[in-house]
Amino acid sequence: MASKKRFNNLKDCRRYLASVINRVDSGELDPQIGGRLGYLVNILASTIKDGQLEQRIEELETRMQKSKEA
Repeated sequence: MASKKRFNNLKDCRRYLASVINRVDSGELDPQIGGRLGYLVNILASTIKDGQLEQRIEELETRMQKSKEA
Protein backbone atom coordinates (compact mmCIF):
# COMPACT_ATOMS: atom_id res chain seq x y z
CA MET A 1 0.00 0.00 0.00
CA ALA A 2 1.27 3.49 -0.87
CA SER A 3 2.07 5.87 1.94
CA LYS A 4 -0.37 8.67 2.57
CA LYS A 5 0.73 12.10 1.41
CA ARG A 6 0.26 15.15 3.60
CA PHE A 7 -0.69 18.39 1.92
CA ASN A 8 -0.44 21.12 4.52
CA ASN A 9 0.54 24.02 2.28
CA LEU A 10 0.99 25.09 -1.32
CA LYS A 11 4.61 23.94 -1.31
CA ASP A 12 3.42 20.37 -0.64
CA CYS A 13 0.95 20.66 -3.54
CA ARG A 14 3.63 21.98 -5.91
CA ARG A 15 6.03 19.21 -4.92
CA TYR A 16 3.41 16.50 -5.48
CA LEU A 17 2.26 18.00 -8.77
CA ALA A 18 5.86 18.13 -10.01
CA SER A 19 6.21 14.47 -9.04
CA VAL A 20 3.04 13.57 -10.96
CA ILE A 21 4.25 15.47 -14.04
CA ASN A 22 7.63 13.74 -13.91
CA ARG A 23 6.01 10.32 -13.52
CA VAL A 24 3.69 10.93 -16.48
CA ASP A 25 6.59 12.24 -18.55
CA SER A 26 8.69 9.16 -17.79
CA GLY A 27 5.83 6.80 -18.66
CA GLU A 28 5.58 5.53 -15.08
CA LEU A 29 2.06 6.93 -14.62
CA ASP A 30 -0.86 6.83 -17.03
CA PRO A 31 -1.56 10.35 -18.37
CA GLN A 32 -5.27 10.03 -17.59
CA ILE A 33 -4.51 9.21 -13.95
CA GLY A 34 -1.94 12.02 -13.88
CA GLY A 35 -4.54 14.45 -15.20
CA ARG A 36 -7.03 13.41 -12.55
CA LEU A 37 -4.44 13.74 -9.81
CA GLY A 38 -3.45 17.16 -11.13
CA TYR A 39 -7.08 18.24 -11.10
CA LEU A 40 -7.49 17.10 -7.48
CA VAL A 41 -4.26 18.82 -6.41
CA ASN A 42 -5.53 22.02 -8.03
CA ILE A 43 -8.75 21.82 -6.00
CA LEU A 44 -6.76 21.18 -2.83
CA ALA A 45 -4.41 24.11 -3.56
CA SER A 46 -7.42 26.40 -4.01
CA THR A 47 -8.85 25.19 -0.73
CA ILE A 48 -5.55 25.84 1.05
CA LYS A 49 -5.35 29.36 -0.45
CA ASP A 50 -8.94 30.07 0.58
CA GLY A 51 -8.22 28.85 4.10
CA GLN A 52 -5.14 31.03 4.37
CA LEU A 53 -7.06 34.05 3.10
CA GLU A 54 -9.90 33.37 5.52
CA GLN A 55 -7.45 33.19 8.42
CA ARG A 56 -5.80 36.47 7.41
CA ILE A 57 -9.17 38.21 7.15
CA GLU A 58 -10.18 36.94 10.60
CA GLU A 59 -6.91 38.25 12.05
CA LEU A 60 -7.46 41.67 10.46
CA GLU A 61 -11.05 41.80 11.73
CA THR A 62 -9.86 40.94 15.23
CA ARG A 63 -7.21 43.70 15.09
CA MET A 64 -9.76 46.22 13.84
CA GLN A 65 -12.20 45.28 16.59
CA LYS A 66 -9.48 45.64 19.25
CA SER A 67 -8.45 49.05 17.90
CA LYS A 68 -12.09 50.24 17.99
CA GLU A 69 -12.39 49.12 21.61
CA ALA A 70 -9.21 50.95 22.64
